Amino acid sequence: MLKKALSAVGAVCIAFSLALAPLTAFAADFSIPRSVSYEISSDIGTCSSVVINYKLMLTAAHCVEAVGQEIVVKDLMVGKVFKIDKSVDLALVLLPVELKSISVASERPQIDSDIVVVGYPLGVAQWATVGHVQGFIEAEGRMLISAPIAPGNSGAGVFMQYSDGSWVLVGVVSQVYGLMFNNILPHMGRVIDIDTINKFLKD
Repeated sequence: MLKKALSAVGAVCIAFSLALAPLTAFAADFSIPRSVSYEISSDIGTCSSVVINYKLMLTAAHCVEAVGQEIVVKDLMVGKVFKIDKSVDLALVLLPVELKSISVASERPQIDSDIVVVGYPLGVAQWATVGHVQGFIEAEGRMLISAPIAPGNSGAGVFMQYSDGSWVLVGVVSQVYGLMFNNILPHMGRVIDIDTINKFLKD
């Protein structure tokens, strides 16, 4: 009974935080991050993703099962899993056509940098939440952020805007970490950091 009550409270907290987040941080035009972010689905369920090359899409490894698996991209097309590394929870999906893409940052953002997460949490439409970089967990290859994340955000891109107006990818949402960590306190998020992403892409 207590577990069910906590789950219910957690769901309410997530919904409330997602609703308020865009009102409590920097204002910006998120059209570029939105344009490269897609919902994907398979037998496993629904996740989020980001296009980093005109025909390559980055997502979380726990959203897919095997190389060659077909992945439905927002009911628009079917891609195929190209590469998986479960140890870092990253996967690449090869698309049949070219899409607009975004550059991958070459280095980590500074602590307190503004970031935005664009994904498909809780099965709703595309959703942008904003926050800041809070720190890094070196041993896990994770970046700590204050932008709310929720189930369905797995694979979503974490974006940062430079002073010249350009946007880059600086992280990818991994699994939501437990009831008390993310459901009750969704502003305490851990995402895959850019060093881990770049190593995955180069290997």
